[in-house]
Amino acid sequence: MNKAKIFGYSLFIFLISFAIYLGGNSLAFVDVSTLIIVIGGSFAISVACGGVFTRTSTLKERQFRWQTVTLSVVIMTLIGVSIGIVMLLSNLTSPDSVGPAMAISILTCFTGLIILIMVVIPNLDKCTKELGNYCEISIARIVLIGFPVMCVFFTYLTLTIFIASLGYLKQ
Repeated sequence: MNKAKIFGYSLFIFLISFAIYLGGNSLAFVDVSTLIIVIGGSFAISVACGGVFTRTSTLKERQFRWQTVTLSVVIMTLIGVSIGIVMLLSNLTSPDSVGPAMAISILTCFTGLIILIMVVIPNLDKCTKELGNYCEISIARIVLIGFPVMCVFFTYLTLTIFIASLGYLKQ
């Protein structure tokens, strides 16, 4: 790994950590169920699809493996968001459980993005560059555009449901 990558990753980690620290409760960003959903689920899907623990002999096979991991992270993140929304909707009558359900929904987006940015996309892009597929639209580029849009959509959906539930709870 060259110095520019080390500096870039270090700066990225520092900026994210500093922003979390400035927000106050940094432990609010650590949720075991979110990690199980995103990391555990992505790993399970990747194993099932042959994306992990397979010997790869060619760059094309390595690229395919990282595409599988990319899709599994995105899928598990969206499943985590859906789980959080279902938990939120099923617990509208108890205000104490609405916050944790919304946190699961939003933290799965956060965790998925961090994993994609720090692990998956650099490896996928490395394979793409080594293969010389510069003109080919890699799955990493599609994910970089579409994934944040989906996360923002689900986050706004979750917040809308939460705001509506506040009116429901007051009645």
